[in-house]
Amino acid sequence: MIADVVENWSQYFGNRLDDALEFLRKLDASSPDGEFQIRGADLFARVFGYQTRPRDQNNMEAHRRYIDIQAVLSGAEILEWHPLEGLTAMSAYSSEKDAIVLGRPERPQGLTVLAPGRFAAYFPQDAHMGQIAFCAPEPIRKVVFKVALPLVQAAKL
Repeated sequence: MIADVVENWSQYFGNRLDDALEFLRKLDASSPDGEFQIRGADLFARVFGYQTRPRDQNNMEAHRRYIDIQAVLSGAEILEWHPLEGLTAMSAYSSEKDAIVLGRPERPQGLTVLAPGRFAAYFPQDAHMGQIAFCAPEPIRKVVFKVALPLVQAAKL
């Protein structure tokens, strides 16, 4: 799991994901919803919005084939992180969605406040849960980059 400011993006990914960073820098709160191909199925972005809500209304998730790099375009939310070990599967892994839904731990191992100018990256060993209200429920706009694992492994993080 990585959480940092966008200015430090290259410290983690070198120049391997510069096209994703360039895409991120062009986005703002008025960017349209949609899925945007950057490098086909290896690297794409989903832009969308939702209302944050209390923690007890959300569940953890994890992915096997992609890492998630998440950034908020407007508003703020809490993201929780926890290692996969010890979490209970709420559903079977979906290869179509590359996701498994997991129950919430009593105490997550990490919390990140995601607001504009920050990003968080979650790897296959990282269960994560977003959409959690920071101070009070609020609408947010967000982008999630889906990065095929071989692209990141090639970056030698």
